Amino acid sequence: MPQGYDNYYTGYEEPKQNKIGLVVGLVLLVAVVVALFLLARSMRPHLVPAPAAYINVQASDQSFTVDRPVGWSSTQGSFESTDANMDFSSGSAKITVESDLAGSTWGDFQQAENNQDENMASMTGVKPPPPIPPIETVHRMGEQEVASQYSKYAEQPMTTITAVIGEGRQSEFTGNGGILVGPVHGYRASFLDNERRITVVTVCPQRNWAILAPSFEHVIQSVGIGKN
Repeated sequence: MPQGYDNYYTGYEEPKQNKIGLVVGLVLLVAVVVALFLLARSMRPHLVPAPAAYINVQASDQSFTVDRPVGWSSTQGSFESTDANMDFSSGSAKITVESDLAGSTWGDFQQAENNQDENMASMTGVKPPPPIPPIETVHRMGEQEVASQYSKYAEQPMTTITAVIGEGRQSEFTGNGGILVGPVHGYRASFLDNERRITVVTVCPQRNWAILAPSFEHVIQSVGIGKN
């Protein structure tokens, strides 16, 4: 075969081979994307139904009581008579209730500041600023702890709520729980008794929120003082 024809033939085949390779590569890429999509969908948390009933339980150190959804997993613990916690979960829905002595000191500091303002006003005759309820300071100080657990965390302004224990504060929040959970929605609530701060954090995947939000509110409003 003449040398010139051989060069022409080789140059004609290379573009054809490159085109076939490109098609094969695209097919493999599509197959991988579809496989990843199906895998992610199979690992997507199932919807958790609203609890049909509740049972009132008490922390191991008797610092608080709360209603536990029947059928949900439950764990609890305590530390040196200063901290206690109870965790309830079902699928990707979680409820955490904690009591601690350290958190209540924020409320003590705020009350002391309020008293100082009142004493100064009585001596100077200058009207003091409106006192800040200690529970609001306690609730505000607890935001960062929850925010650190989720990306894209956003919280609505706190609202006043009433539970068995008395008046508290509650904030609704959203965030992202990672690739397996995705967007999440929840409440965090704060209460004060004579000695401790009690916090409640409830959270679930965004698509489960409409179903579980009323149940979360029930649990939060059931928080009471234990027999300790």
